[in-house]
Amino acid sequence: MSDRTANQMPDAPGPATIAEIIRGLEPMGDPSKFSIEDLTAEEEDAFFAIIEDL
Repeated sequence: MSDRTANQMPDAPGPATIAEIIRGLEPMGDPSKFSIEDLTAEEEDAFFAIIEDL
């Protein structure tokens, strides 16, 4: 009979609260690094507005 516990991964402890999750976040920084050359100014503004809402 094989030992099934050898193939089981222990549960990794995750953040318990929203505050712990927020503490682990870092600012995105300068969004200009996501600039796409063939977008119009209006399309680029719409793109970054979507990212800001995430």
